[in-house]
Amino acid sequence: MRAQSIVERPTPVSAIALLQFSKAWILLTVAVIAWQVPEAVRDYRDVVSAVVYFASHGKNARGPMVPLIALYVAAMGWGLWSLKGWARKSLMTTSGLTIVVWVRGLMMDRALGGPSLSTSQMQIVGFLLLVDAITFFYLYFGADVKAAFGVQG
Repeated sequence: MRAQSIVERPTPVSAIALLQFSKAWILLTVAVIAWQVPEAVRDYRDVVSAVVYFASHGKNARGPMVPLIALYVAAMGWGLWSLKGWARKSLMTTSGLTIVVWVRGLMMDRALGGPSLSTSQMQIVGFLLLVDAITFFYLYFGADVKAAFGVQG
């Protein structure tokens, strides 16, 4: 019988997983409220949109897409919590793509004099990009993360 080696989950990976669980909970809560009390969502449309946008990882989710995205976000949280390589790769990919798409879009808007974001929208986007950048760089470059997920090099 072989002894199992126990790999310790790095604290920042736990924090990222808990963030994913929190975002999934927020999305499901908004979906239930929208289903049960639609006028509440209409009355606080700007706040709800901002919260859903951040929690859904930069997607303009509406209707039945909200619970589906919540499921994906919860799966990412579980995968990170369980140190599954697919979750690390998937979250790095979505975080990296979100950064690339937003930076490209903001640069194109600025260069072409296109639509600009309001201050509050820019703050939300900035916070989203900051969280994604930290997530991406830590999951990609963190030596303790690589060891925990069994990545060589």
